[in-house]
Amino acid sequence: MASEIVTSLEFDTSIMNILVGINNKNIAFISKIMDVSLFVKGNEITIMSTPKKQKQTIEIFKILEKQINIAELLETDDITNAIRLVTNNEISMMIDQDDNPFNKKGNKQETKNKDNSKNKQDKQSTSDYIIKTPRKTISPRSESQLKYCHKIDKHDIVFSTGPAGTGKTYTAVAKAVELMQSGEVSKLIISRPAVEAGENLGFLPGDLKEKVDPFMRPIYDALFDMLPKELVERKILNGEIEIAPLAFMRGRTLSNAFVIMDEAQNTTHAQMKMFLTRFGQNSRMVINGDLTQVDLPRGVISGLREAIISLKKIKEIGFLEFTSKDVVRHHLVGKIIDAYAKRDKEVSEIYATPKTKAKTKTKTETKAKAETKAETKAKAETKAKAKTPSADN
Repeated sequence: MASEIVTSLEFDTSIMNILVGINNKNIAFISKIMDVSLFVKGNEITIMSTPKKQKQTIEIFKILEKQINIAELLETDDITNAIRLVTNNEISMMIDQDDNPFNKKGNKQETKNKDNSKNKQDKQSTSDYIIKTPRKTISPRSESQLKYCHKIDKHDIVFSTGPAGTGKTYTAVAKAVELMQSGEVSKLIISRPAVEAGENLGFLPGDLKEKVDPFMRPIYDALFDMLPKELVERKILNGEIEIAPLAFMRGRTLSNAFVIMDEAQNTTHAQMKMFLTRFGQNSRMVINGDLTQVDLPRGVISGLREAIISLKKIKEIGFLEFTSKDVVRHHLVGKIIDAYAKRDKEVSEIYATPKTKAKTKTKTETKAKAETKAETKAKAETKAKAKTPSADN
C-alpha cells in the first residue's frame, strides 16, 4: 500500500469562496468521491492522499479553477465531470503540462485565446474553450464535446452519434446561439422527425404547436438555459428561431442559418436526403442521433446510418462518435448504457448462432463436394491415361 503524502494549494479569495462551496460542501463531495483527505484553512486547501490520488485531485482543482474563471460559478455537474475526466485518464491529452496555476503565490490562470490550429487544439483544455450566450458562458464537459465544438467550427456539416446524455443537442444549440448572437448566421432552425416512440402526430390532441412541443421539449429547455424566455419567444414569433417537424423542411433552401436535426436516427433514406439537400449558402448544419435508439418500422434502414456510410469519404463533412464514457448526466447513466449494450450483444449472438452455424455447414458441405468432384475427375483422367497405348508401342 502506497504511503500518504501532503500537499497544499493556494487560491485567490474570489476563487476560493466559489471553489469550496457553502459550508465546504464542494470540498466534502470531492473528498468523498476521490477518497482523499482535504482540509481548508484560509485560502489554502491541503490534500492528504496517496501520490496517485493526489495527482488526480490536483488536476481536478485545476479544471475547476478554470471553470470558475470563465463562468464565475461552480455546479455539482462541473465537479462530477471534472472527476470523471481525470479518473478516465482523458485529461492527460487536454492539459498543457507547462501550465501550472498551483504555484506558491496562487496566481490565477489566464484563459488562453482560442486558436483553431491543430497543435493548439491538441493541447486545449475543455475549460479553455468558451461558448458565450446571453445567460451563461459554457465550456465543453468532456474531451469528445471539445472535439465536437472544433468540428462545428471547422466543417459546414457535422454528423454526431452516440448515447443520450452526452451533450450532442445542448452543445449544438449553444454553438448556434453563439453564432446567431455574433451575427454569423441570422436564423436558428431546429428539427426532429416525428416518429419517436411510435407516436403519430395526427392522433395527438391540439393544434400543430401543441402536437409538436412535447417532442421539442429538450430543445426549448436548452434555449431557455441560454437565452431569456421572453427573447426566445420573441425570436420564435419573428422567425429568427424556428422549431418544426422534419416534414416542414421540404421544398426550402436553408441559407444564413444554423440548422440542427435532432433524433436523426429516426429519419428514412428519403427524409435524410431531403434534409441534406436543403443546405444553403452561409449555413451550418449539425445532425445528431443515437443509432441504438431507432424507432423506425422493422426493416426500414435508418437514414442517419446510411448517410454516415455514404458520406464518410467527403472530407468537408465532419463526423464524431460519442460513447458511454462521454455521458455528462448522472454517472449511473453511462453504466446503464453499457449494461444494455452488453445485453443487446448477447441477445444478438444467441439469435445469430443458428444462422452462423448453417452458413458454416453449407460452406463446409460445398467445399467437401467440390473436393470430392475434383478427386473423382482426377481419378477418371488417370484411369483414362492408363488405358491409352503409348506412342512407342
